[in-house]
Amino acid sequence: MDKPVLFFDYDGVIIDSKQNTLDTLNLFFKKKRLDIKFSVNDLRKVFQGNFWENINIVLGGKSKITLNERNLFYNTKKEIQTPIVVFQDVLKVIKKIANDFKLIIVSSNHSKHIQKRLVDNNCDYYFYQILGCDHIGNKEEKFRDIIKSNKNQNNFYLVTDSVGDLLEAEKSNIKTIAVTWGIHNKEDFEKFNPFVIIDNFFDLEENIKKLVF
Repeated sequence: MDKPVLFFDYDGVIIDSKQNTLDTLNLFFKKKRLDIKFSVNDLRKVFQGNFWENINIVLGGKSKITLNERNLFYNTKKEIQTPIVVFQDVLKVIKKIANDFKLIIVSSNHSKHIQKRLVDNNCDYYFYQILGCDHIGNKEEKFRDIIKSNKNQNNFYLVTDSVGDLLEAEKSNIKTIAVTWGIHNKEDFEKFNPFVIIDNFFDLEENIKKLVF
């Protein structure tokens, strides 16, 4: 049988980008001439559902957010100097488990940005696939497509830091490992009953292996 599939969220799980994302959004709103100033709590609310769908609501849109708006967001991100830190302890876990799982990143970030940072940290080759916002579909649709293309596998799991991802994964019966070093905390996750909630990096490998071993 094929290896079990383990999805990884990127922002908040592999990298600490919370402040960078907040600063990017506020400059993005300014460029859109909107009188909006996001706080960390506002950011947490956005990630309680699909990121781009909720940003579209903030923008007052009735249809899906446009490609031009996404491009504006990522071009804005290039202007932000707020540091992004890679969680090296998470990368160590990824290296240890890579032989036992098919690792796939599903993210609201852009694939090329993810790929570059993974290459810079000698970790890109551990991932079978990287599906960012530049790939068609929201996360729920991406999960569904991967499940369809892995017909000989019944075990699908997700590591995420957001309630929104957890809810999208649940629709495809994907078990979720919720980590609290990103956007949402333990109290946020407890309302939605993930498979397990992890508060520190050092428990990640053990809990991942408990899924299938």
